[in-house]
Amino acid sequence: MLHHLRVKNLALIDSAEVEFGDGLNILTGETGAGKSIIIGSVQHRAGRKSTKRCDPPRLRTMHILNWFFH
Repeated sequence: MLHHLRVKNLALIDSAEVEFGDGLNILTGETGAGKSIIIGSVQHRAGRKSTKRCDPPRLRTMHILNWFFH
C-alpha cells in the first residue's frame, strides 16, 4: 500500500508531499491543481514512461519518492 509520496520538479509542481491513510483516499481540487500529475507520478514510479509535458525543464531534476508498506 502506498503510504507517502514526495514529488519535486514535475510539470507545474515545484514540491509536494502527500501522506495516504488506511482505506480509501480521494484527491480533490480545482481544475489545474495537479491531481492528474500526482497520479502520473505514481504511475511513473511503477514503470510507465513520463509524457513530454511532465518532463522538467532543462537544468531541473525531477524527483519522485514513494514509501510502500504492507
